[in-house]
Amino acid sequence: MQRYNSSHFYDAFLNIGLQKGDVVLVHNSLFSFGIPSDLTLKELSESIYEQLRKIIGDEGTIAVPTFNFDYCKGATFNSAKTPSKNMGVFSEYVRLLPESKRSKHPMQSISAVGPIADLITKGDPQSAFGENGAFDMLLQINAKIVLLGTDYNAASFIHLVEERNKVPYRYWKPFSAPYVINDNVQEQRSYKMYVRDLETNPILNMNFIEEILRDKKTLQKTQIGGGFIHSVKAMDYVSLADELIKKNPYCFVSNHKTEAN
Repeated sequence: MQRYNSSHFYDAFLNIGLQKGDVVLVHNSLFSFGIPSDLTLKELSESIYEQLRKIIGDEGTIAVPTFNFDYCKGATFNSAKTPSKNMGVFSEYVRLLPESKRSKHPMQSISAVGPIADLITKGDPQSAFGENGAFDMLLQINAKIVLLGTDYNAASFIHLVEERNKVPYRYWKPFSAPYVINDNVQEQRSYKMYVRDLETNPILNMNFIEEILRDKKTLQKTQIGGGFIHSVKAMDYVSLADELIKKNPYCFVSNHKTEAN
């Protein structure tokens, strides 16, 4: 496994065009970079956060996905205590910061730190990708999507595009379970997701979009150790995905008989 120095992230963030005042949505998989030569993996999230904060400043806002689908199985959601699952260690680091704000959706929440964290997380639509929800606000702001060691299959904005275009391989499904408000009041709440049709079992593959973004010169990319860091503006990403899905609703479904791209 490759080794690298954690200080390399500062230059990497500059190389992908991050700057003071940016709002960033960070999808992460730190293990893809290899083993840092100067820190434990536990310490790495703090180092990355500090280097990112140096670049975007106190006026910038850092957001991360903090999804957890246990609510679908009837588990209680508590925004202060329910951890994210399979979202990466950096997401959990940001969620647990004392000043972190978390959006209301119990299955597909966003946690954010910065001056517009409240603006991003205050909406409460039934769908996480609905009007004035966290993803809609990040799109309106034109946040930068940062893929930190992940590929484009991790970029959650695709689900906003799928919902808005009513893709045929998904359908609306409601979920109801206990929901804790303000860490002390519990009530039953219902939310919904545009879930995959398991009969057709669509398998998404977003990675071909990288080449198109690169050709359009809307993507910036750099490497650390064995992993890559990408940056693309949310509007550029969503606009392209929307254009492709309108031409072919199955364009991102790798196991559909229609050509994927």
